[in-house]
This record gives sequence, C-alpha cells and structure tokens, in this order.
Amino acid sequence: MKLLVVGSGGREHAIAKKLLESPQVNQVFVAPGNDGMTLDGLDLVNIGISEHSKLIDFAKANGGIEYAEQRLQVYPDKAVEVLMTLPESEAREGLLLLADYIVERRK
Repeated sequence: MKLLVVGSGGREHAIAKKLLESPQVNQVFVAPGNDGMTLDGLDLVNIGISEHSKLIDFAKANGGIEYAEQRLQVYPDKAVEVLMTLPESEAREGLLLLADYIVERRK
C-alpha cells in the first residue's frame, strides 16, 4: 500500500516514519516534506499543503482514489451481511435501506 502524508513538520515526519514501519505499507510519500525525511526512507513530493488540486491529482495518479473507493465498498457489504442475521424489524429494514443508499450514491 502507498500512503500520502501532507505536511512538512516534525509531527508529519513522525507519523510518516511510523506508517512506513507497517508491513502493509510499501511506500510513504510526504508533500511537501523536508529533506530530513528522506533519511528515513520517505519519498518527498513537491506539492504544497494548500495545492489541493495537485494533491488530488497525485493521489489519483498513484491509485489512491481507486483504492479508497474499493475499500469503501467493503463496509456497506459487511453491514448488510450482519444486518441480515437480525430478526426482521422496521429498524433492520431502515438500516438496510441506508446501506443500499450509500452503495447507490457512490455509483
């Protein structure tokens, strides 16, 4: 998994460094970051924290948006599975409708 941390201070450095320790994480980008971050294996991206369109474009180019959409799909599906184990009720039906709405809204 690739991650993007936005910022250039010590807090962002510590967060990015810790994220890179996860076995699930292959690469951590930091925008804009600082030169010291490269010593810890972090990849700097020359995009300012206020350049929202460029940050979004970077995330899209690196598969971030697609990955997030795929992960979001899992949760309503899991919710429906759990809800189907409950006895029929108005509450259950309302929650099922909500899960369906979330899935349809994303299409």
